[in-house]
Amino acid sequence: MVDRLVADYVNNTPTMKPLSQRISIKFKGIDLFRKNFPDKTPPSYKEYSSIIKSIDSVLKTYNATELAEEDPDFYSNVIGNGVDPEEFQLRMTDAVDRVLNADNVLKAELIKTFPGASLEKIAHSMLLGKDKGSKYLERVVNQAEVRAEFSAVGLTPASDVAAVADLGLSRTTLAKSAKGISENLTKAQEYARGFGLEEVTQAELETEAFKGIPSERRAKLNALRKAQFSGTSGVGSTSFTQRRAGQI
Repeated sequence: MVDRLVADYVNNTPTMKPLSQRISIKFKGIDLFRKNFPDKTPPSYKEYSSIIKSIDSVLKTYNATELAEEDPDFYSNVIGNGVDPEEFQLRMTDAVDRVLNADNVLKAELIKTFPGASLEKIAHSMLLGKDKGSKYLERVVNQAEVRAEFSAVGLTPASDVAAVADLGLSRTTLAKSAKGISENLTKAQEYARGFGLEEVTQAELETEAFKGIPSERRAKLNALRKAQFSGTSGVGSTSFTQRRAGQI
């Protein structure tokens, strides 16, 4: 009877992996860290556990614990790619606010930018990527935001989208700039047709808005428009360059 019980126990009990192997599996982010950053000191086991607790806290704050639950390598990839808790917090904010909670216009741009990828996948990649990869993704999202704000006012950016994105403008500022460009473009083209002059281009107005370089053609149109209403000729006493950039 005893022999049969022992046999049943042995036959039905999984073989336990050696301690070193179990430690390696639990803390495999350390090995990945060594591989990715051979010149840096990896976190200790104690530090590793502390980092996981901090990451868990951030995930709970955003009700996103399923990210770790659904990906068995989540923690090891975060730590192995050198993402400390502070950086993870920043990435999480970006991933949630700018991707998962994106408005419909931005969502459409993100889907066009990352064909076949879900918003969840994009956010997941922003969280886990190595610093270089994460910065690249952040830059691409910035560019999508630029295109989204122009799209919202019925325009396509004439400028180098990457250069505008690299200015680091908030979406609020981008939205205000795109709206101003759209409104000023309509006015400037109307003035140009009225005076029989060459029309101001969208590119010129974007240069004004994003580089602070006034358009000479728009300055001339503004002066003519002012003179028309003041009953004088010429450019008047106040030139465009004395005005605030972007104001028509």
